[in-house]
Formats: sequence, structure tokens, C-alpha cells
Amino acid sequence: MPKLALLDGHSLAYRAFYALPDTLATPAGQVTNAVFGFTSMLIKLIDEERPDAICVAWDVRGGSFRNDQYPEYKAQRQSPPDLFREQLPLIEEVLDSLGISQVKAPGFEADDVLATLAVRAKDEGWEAVVVTGDRDAFQLPGDGIRVMYTLRGVSDTADATAAWIEERYGVTPGQYLDYAALRGDKSDNLPGVPGVGEKTAARLISSYGSLEGVFDHVDDQTPKLRQNLVENETRAFLNRDLMRLVRDVPIAMDLVLDSLMFGEFARDEARSVFDDLAFLTLWERLVAIEGGATPTDVLDVDVRTASAADIAQLANQPIPIAVVTDAGEIVGITAARSESDAFFIPVDLFGVFVEVAGAGIVGHDVKKIVRLLLDRDLAVPRIVFDTALAAYLIHPGQRVPTLDVLAERELG
Repeated sequence: MPKLALLDGHSLAYRAFYALPDTLATPAGQVTNAVFGFTSMLIKLIDEERPDAICVAWDVRGGSFRNDQYPEYKAQRQSPPDLFREQLPLIEEVLDSLGISQVKAPGFEADDVLATLAVRAKDEGWEAVVVTGDRDAFQLPGDGIRVMYTLRGVSDTADATAAWIEERYGVTPGQYLDYAALRGDKSDNLPGVPGVGEKTAARLISSYGSLEGVFDHVDDQTPKLRQNLVENETRAFLNRDLMRLVRDVPIAMDLVLDSLMFGEFARDEARSVFDDLAFLTLWERLVAIEGGATPTDVLDVDVRTASAADIAQLANQPIPIAVVTDAGEIVGITAARSESDAFFIPVDLFGVFVEVAGAGIVGHDVKKIVRLLLDRDLAVPRIVFDTALAAYLIHPGQRVPTLDVLAERELG
């Protein structure tokens, strides 16, 4: 059964923005905490769920049909911070570079798009995984539809199954909408029935099954609760209308699910985007999911332990070297004489090596060798080029990559 991952773009981006410090930034000063957190959650999802297809839905500025029906809907919310808004195009750029589909539906909210696609996927024999921090999605879990609910930070999530929802809220997913309508939702500026909190709402819905059942038995309640229910019946049913997820958003109905497939993407373009954002660790995580760097031709190099006579052959040219360790301890270096010929030089021959290295050395993170030579009171050859230092100078905001990662990034 193919799996479709459906992500609530704004919900996850907000979660990341407030979970991570705004000191996360590129060398040029662009704050990236929301982009980093969102991308980290995306990579974690790809690694753990291995979806066949991915789609990210975004809210659209200007509100939805709910604002037309009830102008006070979400009216209390302040405009998002500029630091957040300026990162949204960067998140979209990351998604584009990975070939991940994005959908915006004017007049609807992102969770309406997700609900439509989730139901369609289920009906067409797919498994849908909805990733969101919006509790309205608790209307959806069932056969073929899972909800991954974000809790804290960018890595703490819950698999909001029917059992999880019933244990946490006392109602089934099919009853959650009516339960929420009685309780209200402060985050959406939807007041509930006065005096009806989560426990009372759960008791009423679990006892009578629906809003209609609750109001059919309003005379069975205590005088105060009966009065509150009678006076706020219209409010409760309006809440239900506003909270109900739309499952036939036109733009989502028109999508071909196979067009959302996730797989091959333009690695050079994606790598460039990740580099610009100083996301080295995230790129390494993404590449690791794919099984490592892009396969390259294997160069067969003959490496043998050097004698003093062998080392003498390295004179008069900059010597490419690589550190050789055993259990974390430097035991020698490999020095290349040509593209297909190299020597292993053990530590006890370093004295001979430095005598012939007058033209200098080339390597990756050669300070390890420099320290060892200094500890042994040996002369330090001139450092002609250090690829680790060069990588740092080009991307000072990134952790210095290993040589294989650097080679994959620069050479493909």
C-alpha cells in the first residue's frame, strides 16, 4: 500500500520558529530557525515513515470561508513576526529543491486541503499520514488515515490513533468535532458553552453521542448546565460548522495522487540550497537516508608501507597526505606519489618525511599532523593547501565537513 505524507506547512513552521532560538542564522545573517526546524522535521519524517509521496499544504492570506461565516474567527490573532514571515519563502525553496509538492487553496485552510487529500488517498487504496499541530485533525484518524501530532519542540510527536484520542479526550475521532464544538477553541476565537470544559464536554458527548443527542437531553442536566446549553445552542452548532474539516476542496480534488510522488530530485540544486542556508548536518542526514553519497568510480590505489628510500621519492613537490588512525590515535599518514600510488608512513618515520617535505603538504584538517610533529619537536612543513580550512572560509557558519562529504558536495 503506497503511503502519502501530508504536512501542515504553517503549523510545522510555527512550531519550529518558537522551538528554536533565533540565533540560528546563515553566515550572511539570515535567521533560519523556522527553516531549520521545519527541514529537520521533514527529514525525520522521511527517515521514519519512508513515504512514497509527500505534499505540504499552506494557509493563504486573506482568510477562508470561515471568516465570511463568522468574522470573529481567529480575529484575536496578531500578525506573525517579520522574522517568521521572511523564512516562509526559504522553506518553500527547500521543498522545491527536493521536488516536494506544495498546495495553496484560496478560501480554505491548509487542514481542509490535508483532510481532502487524506480521504481521497484512503479511498484510492493509499495510507495517509497527516502531520500537524492542529487538533482539528483529530476528526480524521481511522482505517487508512493516521495523524502524527506535534507536541513539543521539533522532534516530539504522538501517533494520534483513535485509542490515543479516546484516552486523552474521552471521545472517539468521530465524536471529536461535536466535543470540540461544546468546549470551544480559544486559539480560533471560538467560545464554547460557558461552564463546559473538556471533562463535561467529553461526558456529554460520550453519553449522548452527538450535539443533537446532547440538546435532545438538555432537560436531564443540572439547572445551571441546562441554562447554559439552551442559551448557547446556536453557538455550539456554529462552532461545529466552523471546525468541521472540508473534505472536498476543489484544488485538492483535482490533484492526481501519483503527481505527489517523492523520490529522485536534483541533488546539485538541493545541495546548493542547503549550502546557502548552512544546513550541512541536515544535508548529511538526508544523504544518509538515501544510503550515502552519490556512487562514484572507485580509484584503485596501491598503498604500501614506506621505507626511507620510498619517502625520498616524494621530494621536490607538494605532498598530498591523509591521517591514518587506529582506535582514535594517529599511527601514521598516507602520502600520495601519484593518482594510483601511495605510501603509508608510520609515525616513527616522520623525521625522514619532514626532511623531504620542503615543498609543503596538502591535506584535509592537517592541524592534527601539525600538533603531532610539534609534540615530537619536528619541523612543520609548509601547508600548501588545507581543504578543511578552505571549506570553513567559504562557509564559516557550517561545521567543517569530512573529506568524503566535502568531495561529494564539490565534485558530485
